[in-house]
Amino acid sequence: MKAISVLMFLVAVNLFASDHIDGPVTKEHGVTDIADLFVFPSEDKDQNLNLILNVYPMVSPKGHFSEKVNYVFQLRKLQLDNQNSIQTYEEVKIECSFQTPHGHNYSVLCESSNGLRSKGKVNQIIDADFKLFAGMRSDPFFLNQEWVTHSVEQGFLGVSDGTNVMDQLNVLSIVIELNLNDLFEDYNNELIAVAAKSMGRDHAQARWKQIDWVGRPEVTNFTMIPDSEVLELRDFYNLEVPFQRPMKKEDLYKERMIENILVHYDHQDMTKDWDRPKAEKFVDLLLNDFLIVAPSNPCSKDSYFSIEYALLNGLEINDCGGRQLQDDVVDKILSLYIASDLDKLSDGVDKAYRSISREFPYLNKPDTSLSARMKAWLARQFQ
Repeated sequence: MKAISVLMFLVAVNLFASDHIDGPVTKEHGVTDIADLFVFPSEDKDQNLNLILNVYPMVSPKGHFSEKVNYVFQLRKLQLDNQNSIQTYEEVKIECSFQTPHGHNYSVLCESSNGLRSKGKVNQIIDADFKLFAGMRSDPFFLNQEWVTHSVEQGFLGVSDGTNVMDQLNVLSIVIELNLNDLFEDYNNELIAVAAKSMGRDHAQARWKQIDWVGRPEVTNFTMIPDSEVLELRDFYNLEVPFQRPMKKEDLYKERMIENILVHYDHQDMTKDWDRPKAEKFVDLLLNDFLIVAPSNPCSKDSYFSIEYALLNGLEINDCGGRQLQDDVVDKILSLYIASDLDKLSDGVDKAYRSISREFPYLNKPDTSLSARMKAWLARQFQ
């Protein structure tokens, strides 16, 4: 009965979560749709960093990576000036491509712009210049759909029944573990900024073009979601270039985001926690749209938004930041947007459908049961 009720719930509402289905274009081309980006230090390996890119949300059991789509991680060193303004420099890219011949003997190749290379079969751990895994995994994202819909779409806090609408759903994952000393010359415990993008092959112009990108997995669906009478900005945003400021339509994004925080979110807890100067400062942080990680700092249980919160409030950065697999992103985002605090609100769901491992590639195996297939099919039909 629980599975049937969740299926009917998916039919009744659009499924959105983190960066899943964050615009009409990516909705139509699932393999280009970036669902999530995670960046976190390895627990037991000094200066090793983990990168996880999840794509193709609600992928079917027959879904796979495509030769027509490449995925690019962009990493830069980051420094702060005396006013905590952000500057990034010394970029290294890691581009992953796939070969998908008939017979399902799929392979993956990831190469860095400074000459590192790992290649092997999909769904196997590859240990070459850096550790690599690419394949289908259980989607680690979690949220209560009804609670989030009330807040994000309807503008008031609802009551959670504790149901994780993401359970049984799968994604395609690229997981990389590498040493920052191999990636950057003279690496000296600097902060690291990370974004990622999907690139589609444009045969007409004989080139690759950007389809989707992600820095912090929340900007589009939580911060720029429109009401029915305003311009849809998310597809424009997905075509912006990571690390490029000012963006082409930055003034539109900035005003939409400030308006959503001040008018749509702030009143939901019945207290006024934001004023315009503070919202403008926060939105400027968000438009530097990349995950910021401090690899030499210890990681708290929930490290997401910890660095941004410190910068917003003039505090010392003492957490690793970035984004870990167990981080409760929905609670962090809506607590910050509604209450200007990281730990005020909860949607009642606090863990992924399938457990997260402490060993590479960290993500659990996909759910291929009949009920999981039915749920994924319905979710794709009614997204």
